[in-house]
Amino acid sequence: MHQAGFGHALYIPDMNVNHFLTSSLLERWRSKTHTFHLPHGETIVTLEDVAVLLGLPIDGDVVTGPTTVEDIFSTFHEHLGVIPPPTVIRGNSIRVSWLNTTFQQLPPNANNEVIAQYARAYILTLIGSILMPDTSVARVHVMYLLKLADLNVVRNYS
Repeated sequence: MHQAGFGHALYIPDMNVNHFLTSSLLERWRSKTHTFHLPHGETIVTLEDVAVLLGLPIDGDVVTGPTTVEDIFSTFHEHLGVIPPPTVIRGNSIRVSWLNTTFQQLPPNANNEVIAQYARAYILTLIGSILMPDTSVARVHVMYLLKLADLNVVRNYS
């Protein structure tokens, strides 16, 4: 996890999402100024705020990648060792719940390849549910899986 560049995500505290607070903040968001309009004035969440609150580094490589993958099924097979059913894939994203169910427990006699596949699935789940969730917190984009292709290379992601 640390070597793959996502080790800091292990230390993010377990958080419950307050949907009423989120809805209230969305009502106060001003897209033209990228600020929240609150009774005491306008405020903005900065990258430094996120770094302090979550304890994540902000001075490493950016986590971006291609937004389309030529053959998504072979990409999943290559990096996770399984081909997901078409029902859990939409565009270039996969359901986080399927990852949780499929990679719930490591087999007892797993070799290094299987351990790496489960590690990729776990990190992908963290990205999709905590670090960079979509609006439904239900899917994660395949571009993040491509960042986890070689877990032996030490990375420093922001």
